[in-house]
Amino acid sequence: MVEPEPRSVIAHIHLFKNAGTSVERALQSHFGDRWLSFDKPGAAHRIVQGELVSFLVDNPNAAAISSHQLRPPVQSTTELNLLPVVFLRHPIDRIRSAYDFERHQGGVSPSSKAAAESTFAEWIEFHRDRGSVQCENFQTYGLTTLRNDNNGAPLRKRPIDEHLEIATRFIESLPVVGVVEQFDKSLGLIGRWLQQWFPGFDPAAEHRNVTAIDGSTLQQRLDEVRSRLGGEVFGRLIDDNTADIELHRRAVARLESC
Repeated sequence: MVEPEPRSVIAHIHLFKNAGTSVERALQSHFGDRWLSFDKPGAAHRIVQGELVSFLVDNPNAAAISSHQLRPPVQSTTELNLLPVVFLRHPIDRIRSAYDFERHQGGVSPSSKAAAESTFAEWIEFHRDRGSVQCENFQTYGLTTLRNDNNGAPLRKRPIDEHLEIATRFIESLPVVGVVEQFDKSLGLIGRWLQQWFPGFDPAAEHRNVTAIDGSTLQQRLDEVRSRLGGEVFGRLIDDNTADIELHRRAVARLESC
């Protein structure tokens, strides 16, 4: 008896302010109601492998999911061929974008309330004081598997180099890792990879330049952040994000080699 082929499902890890909404729109445009958003109530929750598998078993028509809370490992099973998609962004530009977004969002969370009431530098200090990773190696901690078994929080007592090594192994395990600053190229390569299982999937064709940022370059935006924060605060922010800067550098190098 021939065993059935495992069901293929795209698993989009939506890291905050990493062009995730644009990726979601691309998936929803192609898959319609076969694309699902999967997050649990409460922003602090984390979705692990077993929960993802259970969700997909309960939703047998789903071909793609997006989740702010999904974290590695994302591993295929005998029944499911899981295809992870993730985008990375220069961490300082991501932090700038997060602050600007939350400042205009209103007080829907403690972070957005702080953004609405604080300067950029004060908002960064707000997150530092509460032990949040929002402004400290957010992407590296987002892709590590060194986590607290009770709440899924990254084990920050472990050396950051260990987290970086694990996050790097994860992105290197993917045929394509997206880079926000090269969104169109990334989405095109991801689309071509996924066409092996989803013929005709061409997200870049309908979502060209969706993440353009007023025509500015990354360096111009980084210079603007330095100007807003001042040299001392900016320097500390760089120090707090050395792992993310390196992870982003590796992702860019991989993309540019394609």
